[in-house]
Amino acid sequence: MKRLLSILAAGVLMLCYAPGAFAQAGVIEVPIAPGGCTTRYFVEVKDKDTGALFGSGYAQRSGEGYLARIEGEFPARNAAYSVSVTAQPEAGREGLDLAVTRQAPDYEYIYELPPIACCGGAVVDTATEQSFSGYGDGRDGSSYERPYYIYNARQLQHLNNAHHLKAGSYYRQMCDIDLAAEGYDATPDDTIGGVSVSGNWYPIGLSAGNDLSAYYDGNFHLIKNVSFDVTNVTNTRAGIFSTFASGEVKNLGAVNCTVRSHRTAGPISSNVYNASNCFTINCSATSTSDIAGGVFGNTVGPVWDCFGVGSRASGNGGNPNAGGITGASASSPFNRCYAVANLVSATYRGGISGRDSDGKNSASGCYYCNPPVSGGGTMYLFGTNSTSAAGAFSFADFGSGAASFPALSGGGWSRGTLTFSAGGAAVTVEDAPILAAEGYFPPSAFTGDYTTGRSAPDPA
Repeated sequence: MKRLLSILAAGVLMLCYAPGAFAQAGVIEVPIAPGGCTTRYFVEVKDKDTGALFGSGYAQRSGEGYLARIEGEFPARNAAYSVSVTAQPEAGREGLDLAVTRQAPDYEYIYELPPIACCGGAVVDTATEQSFSGYGDGRDGSSYERPYYIYNARQLQHLNNAHHLKAGSYYRQMCDIDLAAEGYDATPDDTIGGVSVSGNWYPIGLSAGNDLSAYYDGNFHLIKNVSFDVTNVTNTRAGIFSTFASGEVKNLGAVNCTVRSHRTAGPISSNVYNASNCFTINCSATSTSDIAGGVFGNTVGPVWDCFGVGSRASGNGGNPNAGGITGASASSPFNRCYAVANLVSATYRGGISGRDSDGKNSASGCYYCNPPVSGGGTMYLFGTNSTSAAGAFSFADFGSGAASFPALSGGGWSRGTLTFSAGGAAVTVEDAPILAAEGYFPPSAFTGDYTTGRSAPDPA
């Protein structure tokens, strides 16, 4: 997980030179109040108008802060200077911590340098945020208002670090994460607990005794092209996130992800207690001995506003279960969910959940394609212990727009274009139910073609 390095530069920045000279060797002193995440602060002094570099250098420890003494050939009076301070990652944390630069306002001659705050490439305006220390602009993972930021695959993978795994911290994903585009391969560097993984991802919280306690806000972004196989290890429960011991996952999409596990498999998570505003497109989940779902492997608790299209869920073994949203569920109220699965393969299979494990599931405003696109017999809402076919629709009706989803309107739902695989062919459905941002997210935060999603600029 990437820390967003924070700096405050404050105090009097002095230029000393010989009076009357056009240019003289001099020294500029830049006091820096550190953010606490790094000891590496690089300062540059440039001509405001031309951008010419007068001098640069690293700050050194000075009292409770740092001081950069920049020596160079500086112009005489009435020259304007541009001063920048960059907080750089410590050795060994490149790719986890973000090198960020803050520009001081332009001043002339001798001037007071006001605070400069670094937080992921965006200027921090409020005095409260400027006063924070620690990760970035003071975001210490203690709440959704102060979450850790996630910008890339390596940062997300870093949640497997023992410091974060069980901390119950809050995280916010800041852009789409595409493992193929990043060329990311988690193995063997991120092998944890002696479990080897075939593929480009090490499931977060996979190894025994390392269940994840976290609150993850995908911020209406995507995770794309995850692929792994842990079927060689008995009783593994795996997804991008494996087993949540506590917390929740929300506002997250997974696209073109393939997960294979021995016990429980789900593209986003193998086991989750609270889930909302999550979806999968063209994902595959396979369990070689038990449970698989199109979005989650198993749910214990509420599942709100989720969908899966173009998914494949395959449960195998002596008592296999598979479902369009989740392979099995217990005490789970499903609200406003739908699934258009390519394949739901298991002895016990359901349009929404493959098994109602405790007989306490419920469904409100849920819909599912029956039968799955690639064939198979009739499915019921909750598979094993359900004879309800409420909400069933045909794939032909879905593709033609004839299928009706009265519950999927407002309250976080909108209409848009979905492009996904159906029976081996690419299908585009217009006016399909899609998730829209809600709560404190702007209404336009997640619209358009879900195959590509949105991307944020590089914060560095």
